[in-house]
Amino acid sequence: MNQDFIPAREAAFRTWLSEFKTNIGTLGVQLGMLPNEVTDTQADCDEMIAAIDFASAQKTAAKNANTTKKQKKVTKTEILRTLAARLKTSPNYTAQHGTTLKIIGVASNVDINTLTIDFTLTAIGNGRVEIEFNKPGGIDGVNVYSRLKGGNGNWTLVALDNYSPYVDTRPITSPTAPEIREYALRPVMHDAEVGLLSGIKEIVVL
Repeated sequence: MNQDFIPAREAAFRTWLSEFKTNIGTLGVQLGMLPNEVTDTQADCDEMIAAIDFASAQKTAAKNANTTKKQKKVTKTEILRTLAARLKTSPNYTAQHGTTLKIIGVASNVDINTLTIDFTLTAIGNGRVEIEFNKPGGIDGVNVYSRLKGGNGNWTLVALDNYSPYVDTRPITSPTAPEIREYALRPVMHDAEVGLLSGIKEIVVL
């Protein structure tokens, strides 16, 4: 079976488009194409290149926005927690104030020994995977584990992440073919893993 000449990875595909556009300009007429077919084909290549570049820029912007959001969430929520603690020391403070401001914690009935994490996987291009996860029971974060499907079966600890989503930016193992990755998450509290390893989910990564 012949391998598709269109590269699977976007970066390689963009390079292929650029080279094809240039070469079809000199070889197209020799191979029987009409001049207008050559220019139309080059325009198609330009449109695809522009679409790839635009999508790449949007992904970078989204990644930067998520990073900024996470940083602000860490610093600003700590400020708000400190403020809430100070308000509760006011001689005028009542339970009604706490209810109105929603600064009274809710007791959790979650058993951290059986706690698991639910998550979703989204391929966002260039070998990257976005992992959206929940944070039940007052845990601090999650350990993200991954492995190649059909590999040696051993999990690799990719990262400890405190705020969803986490973006796995590791490059794929082959520059010419997609891979299937498996992911599982484990809750973390006070720098120690608690609960159970989540169910395994898989995704095709290009």
